[in-house]
Amino acid sequence: MNLSSKPGRWAALLLILTCPPLHAADFSIGQFLINVPARFQGPVTTKSDAQVLAYSFSVPGSASGLQAVIQETDVRGSNLSNAELIDISRRYLAKMLQAVERRRSDFRKSEPATIKLAGSPASEVTWTGRTNGVMNNGRLFCVANGSDILFLHVMGAGAVPDADMSAAIKAIQSMRRLSSK
Repeated sequence: MNLSSKPGRWAALLLILTCPPLHAADFSIGQFLINVPARFQGPVTTKSDAQVLAYSFSVPGSASGLQAVIQETDVRGSNLSNAELIDISRRYLAKMLQAVERRRSDFRKSEPATIKLAGSPASEVTWTGRTNGVMNNGRLFCVANGSDILFLHVMGAGAVPDADMSAAIKAIQSMRRLSSK
């Protein structure tokens, strides 16, 4: 495109005005802020009951998705040790992973790993399986945070994460805690 010509400048302006923004959007959930990758659209919000609120993001024309779920728990107290928070996150991660497994055949999972997300102790697991004969994979993160549990689930087609999934995983790994006012 020749930007020095008048038609070239008009074409460039038209391209800028008609293309969706190519920047990521900050999304807050609970006490955390995630910079959702630009190709993901959403969120679509669902509330299954009084204790569970889910936000889903998807990439148009792709099987890649990012789901953020916050669940109130009966665990109370902000004075829990890191070991207690890790134990809680692993228990809830195992429950969520059972739900993922029920909907798939040839299901395989990694051992849960202990990590930190936004400075908080967390757990993560990777998985592969088939849905209606199609191979898919995912990575599930869980953060126990006082009386809330935060699940972050990235999933898509294939045996390994594609570029969109990898971008979503990086966004989760670099999420930050909202500053308290």
